Amino acid sequence: MDRRPSTWLAIGLAVGVVAGFTLGSGALASAFAASDDDELDDPFTSVSRSGATCYDGPTPNAGWLHEGANGHYYGVTLNATVVHAPDKRLDAVVKHVSEGRYVVALRTVAPDDDEDSWLQRKDDSCDRVSTHVELATSLPTDEYREVTVTANGRELLVVERDGTVAELYQLPNPVNTTA
Repeated sequence: MDRRPSTWLAIGLAVGVVAGFTLGSGALASAFAASDDDELDDPFTSVSRSGATCYDGPTPNAGWLHEGANGHYYGVTLNATVVHAPDKRLDAVVKHVSEGRYVVALRTVAPDDDEDSWLQRKDDSCDRVSTHVELATSLPTDEYREVTVTANGRELLVVERDGTVAELYQLPNPVNTTA
């Protein structure tokens, strides 16, 4: 089925809104409960990633971040293809770095010793591999002001909260961590 890019954009926006509403439900409210100490709490995050495969070009309709208000939370979703060295695996986390500021960190890291199955599947014939990642999180409306997307510490995108209307932002496609 061949669809126009605007159709895929609408589908991506709809997926982001549904994920935001789902993650913003009261069931996750405890993820944002204040701690007894002065440290910032990292939000609950759901991450899905593919296995690493030989990189053969950009993934259609990948490379976006979506954010939108949902009552007491902002749903934030990300979809990206990340190109990396074959001896690394992709890790994705959301960190609360300071008052109102969050970072979605895409990092390539060495596999853990207990990741034998990943190491056995690694394709040594590839110079670069790609991993597709999807991430969803909820950020508290009264706290969230800015989210930054990074790849191995390199800033890719900074989004400042601007009202409550859902917005879709483009990321590089692919995100290259081999440079």
